[in-house]
Amino acid sequence: MKNAMRTFIILALFCVLPAFAQRGGDHSGTYVGEVATSSGKVTNTLVIKDVKGKVTGTLTNQYGTLPLIDGAMDLDDLFFVVVVDDDGHPFRMVYRGRIFDNEFQFRIEAGERRIDLIAKKIS
Repeated sequence: MKNAMRTFIILALFCVLPAFAQRGGDHSGTYVGEVATSSGKVTNTLVIKDVKGKVTGTLTNQYGTLPLIDGAMDLDDLFFVVVVDDDGHPFRMVYRGRIFDNEFQFRIEAGERRIDLIAKKIS
């Protein structure tokens, strides 16, 4: 009975571990998406480098090219902050996203506003 249980656990691990191994991974690359604003659509270009869960890179949009701050990747979840200059005052925007296939689906927290952004991988 003890050997049968051990065999079952080992087989279960061989079935479950590959599923976890497929998640996460290196999501480095360039992603592009558009956000609808009151003045029209705004293109957002995200360039990320994912090194063992630490994410660096830039976000380019109507505010210019901004560095990613506190970027982190946990399996398929991405988090980072950008700070924009709002007439001489720093304004913090928090990006929380999840990758599905080759696109990130973000929820952006910009003050009291919540904005959705889908950014597709282009390279």
